Amino acid sequence: MRRIRSGDMAGLRLRPFRRVARAGVRALVTIPFLLVVGGCEVENPTRVIPENAEPVRLLEGMMTRLEELHRTIVAGIFVASDEGRYGGTNVQIKEADETGDLSVYAFFQGRYPQFTEARVLTEIAIETAKKKRLTMPLRKAHAWHGWILIRMAEIWGAQPLVVGGPHVPQEEIFELAREDFEAVIEGGPLLRPDTLPPEQQIDAPLDSAYIQALAGIARINYNLGRSPVNPELLQEAIEKADEALMLDPNFYHLVPVRSNTLRSSWGTSYIRNPPYQYITPWWSRSATIPQGWKLIDKDELWLIKAEAKLLLGDLNGAKQTLKQTPLLADNLVGLGRKRTSHTQPLLTEQEINDLLDPLDEEGVLFVIRELQRENQFTHGRRAVSDQGTPIFPVKLPPEVF
Repeated sequence: MRRIRSGDMAGLRLRPFRRVARAGVRALVTIPFLLVVGGCEVENPTRVIPENAEPVRLLEGMMTRLEELHRTIVAGIFVASDEGRYGGTNVQIKEADETGDLSVYAFFQGRYPQFTEARVLTEIAIETAKKKRLTMPLRKAHAWHGWILIRMAEIWGAQPLVVGGPHVPQEEIFELAREDFEAVIEGGPLLRPDTLPPEQQIDAPLDSAYIQALAGIARINYNLGRSPVNPELLQEAIEKADEALMLDPNFYHLVPVRSNTLRSSWGTSYIRNPPYQYITPWWSRSATIPQGWKLIDKDELWLIKAEAKLLLGDLNGAKQTLKQTPLLADNLVGLGRKRTSHTQPLLTEQEINDLLDPLDEEGVLFVIRELQRENQFTHGRRAVSDQGTPIFPVKLPPEVF
């Protein structure tokens, strides 16, 4: 597959259209800093504008946007997918629940501009970090920009990346995200723990941007390499996942969330469907998992590897990969035994072998899909409606042009 470079897009990327991005970010970062004194607006002299913005502050603004929009994205996809149902009185959410069509839910669609704001803020952070030659913020900004592009493309598909511009196909947006990730991994990680003495490896700092970029390429290749099967992309997905897991076996990439109002409406307005009865939402498991909206983690990387091997015709390799997937031993979807509670002992090695060894390709794919179902629960990822139809891509809001 030909990889798209910035010259191929003829102005469709954010980076070349600085005037649009600067105008957008100026509106984003100055409006909150207007004060009203004696009936007159007084501009805060400490406001952040593109000319004085520091990349770190721009990235903080980006994270705030992502945190603000997470509740609606997670809740909307929860009810539109087969994860759960809506028990409240909002007519639009009820319709989204019944039809799987999120475009009818105006509040969900209203999060598209916030996603765009986050994307623009990250774009300005990239440009500013380049000008100031700030390596660490630049790598971090590239990594986050890539992941924002991935999530926007996964949810809404083709969309404009400049005001008034044409809709860029989903595949091309994924390739633009790849460019961000390649900018991060160029030259390798800042530190490789595996090159240190064993006694120093445990406490060695992780190059988080590098690992997030590796995972991003694995996800892009997984999205693009399955149908039709592209051996080159799938093999690279395996390699990138392997490297990410080697650098951080406990990898977990998320948007941190300090306050989640879904807690108060869980079980009343938002009710999980029976197949998910033993899976606990992330905000109820603070003692065992990080608190936030997950983008990707170690288990997804293992599952990407397993399915890639399966599609490449390596059935035994797919089984062996599943046997190493941490989620399988502690799964809450009834694989290997009937679930009767939220907490049960881990599956033994023998139980895992008894589950996987007899399976054919179809059976292995079923295990992968069930583990994906658990891994994605309440993270705004589940793409299947109650009717078994896809809920993505969501039709773009009418005001998007």
